[in-house]
Amino acid sequence: MNDSINVVPTPKGWWRSGENCFIETKICGDFPVPAAAFIEDARRRGFEFSEGEGGICAVFDPDMEKAEYKLCVSGGQVRLQSGGDEGAHYGFATLLQLIKKHDGRLLLDCVTITDRPDCAYRGL
Repeated sequence: MNDSINVVPTPKGWWRSGENCFIETKICGDFPVPAAAFIEDARRRGFEFSEGEGGICAVFDPDMEKAEYKLCVSGGQVRLQSGGDEGAHYGFATLLQLIKKHDGRLLLDCVTITDRPDCAYRGL
């Protein structure tokens, strides 16, 4: 199911399974600065996250460019891979756009998203 995705800017690639899953409000991984910014931005939008195992895991991938990311949501887990803080920042920004609240829990479409900049400078 690849009709459209409501994310700005539109990522280079995405695949949606058509299923949804609830996620835990814990976040861990290799990108503490982008993760802290995500936690703060999420809090401003009414979503409470904290550091810890489960829910969201952000991992460094040495084979990816520093501004590239891959976001996989499946089975109640979110895995964000990136080659650097910049890509992790954009991946977290995309994730924040996908989160919905349902009965007090966080609900996401099960999706895989890949993105990287077209040029060296990324901006609006």
